[in-house]
Amino acid sequence: MDVFRYYLIQDTKYVREMQKAVIEAASRAPLNEAIDVLTAVFSNVERGAEVHERLFRDLSITEEEVDNTGFNLVNYAYTRHLHYYASLGWPQFLAAWAPCMWVIMRLVSTWLGLRTPYSMHGLSSTLQATIGLGLRQY
Repeated sequence: MDVFRYYLIQDTKYVREMQKAVIEAASRAPLNEAIDVLTAVFSNVERGAEVHERLFRDLSITEEEVDNTGFNLVNYAYTRHLHYYASLGWPQFLAAWAPCMWVIMRLVSTWLGLRTPYSMHGLSSTLQATIGLGLRQY
């Protein structure tokens, strides 16, 4: 349970910084792409908050504990990476963000029972482009 608590705290810190970086990068994006990505990121915030609130309550995690816990080194490095590329521009941010989004899309496609965990069926063209940019980077 201690490891899971730590993960939830670090994940919360990551999500907050990632959201800030997405907003910053979207301010440099073509309007239609910014709307697509911002909608995808923020459309289910209430449901995510509901799940986090329940987990936080069940594990006795407080907002104060999250705020007072430092970033682990990997989390810090990746969130700074996102902020840096968000400051450079939209395509640069998408390429920097793609590895994280690729993992999420694999998990989501598996949960939804799509044919393969790598399936892009049903993903918006912007998210497909994001994943594609990340793959070409490597």
